[in-house]
Amino acid sequence: MENASNEDELIRSMCLNMWGKFDKYWGQYREVLAFGAILDPRIKFQVLEYFYSTVEHDPAKCEEAFSHVKAKLYQLFEHYVNATGPGSGSRSGSHSSHTQPFPPPSTMSTLQSGSRSIFKGKRKSS
Repeated sequence: MENASNEDELIRSMCLNMWGKFDKYWGQYREVLAFGAILDPRIKFQVLEYFYSTVEHDPAKCEEAFSHVKAKLYQLFEHYVNATGPGSGSRSGSHSSHTQPFPPPSTMSTLQSGSRSIFKGKRKSS
């Protein structure tokens, strides 16, 4: 966004217009893509924090965005733990010879609805 403060009014206007369109269509997916980056063993939090700092020049906004993604990831993980923890219908104490999917299909709808509720409100109306 370095051109958002360009001296040329046309360049500045185009930059802000393009950023608005980008944010409209990709704003809600930024978090999901960040989750993928965090879960990638090559990237993790440190590299994501570096990328945020190169994209966002305001350190306060950078920290806010990074903290937001981190909080959402922890919230999603907590939901996963609660949905697949003891008593949720996941694996029993005995070992069986056949493989069971993990998480069990019975908890998939719970996980999906939970992830939707975490991101609810992020969509912008057209």
